[in-house]
Amino acid sequence: MKSFNSRFMLIGVVVLIIAGVAGFLLWRTSSNNAVAASNATVITITAKDTMFDLSTITVKVGQPVTIRLVNADDMDHQFSVNDLNVHSDQIGPNQTTEVTFTPSQIGDYEFICSYSHHAQLGMVGTLKVVK
Repeated sequence: MKSFNSRFMLIGVVVLIIAGVAGFLLWRTSSNNAVAASNATVITITAKDTMFDLSTITVKVGQPVTIRLVNADDMDHQFSVNDLNVHSDQIGPNQTTEVTFTPSQIGDYEFICSYSHHAQLGMVGTLKVVK
């Protein structure tokens, strides 16, 4: 019986350690994003009827950018620039999310809603990164 209690206690301690490390990593990531977002250009884009309200977004190379995605629809949406490895959280109706990144190369990049088949329905646009 004592062996069972010791084993149960050891499992509990391991779970607490894992939870503590995960909590610290999540806190550290959100703190870094808050700092990055404070000096970023904020661009709000609204998703509705499997369309974005902006078809072109122009930003400067090397400058932090925060995309604020507002879901004004009755289905989930998400914002991605696959070539830049930029992906927002998927959000439900009447929700908002933000993703902050710093484009490092000039060029035109496609942004899409990668939820379901929305990109194939035309939920796409162009992110222009300029000098």
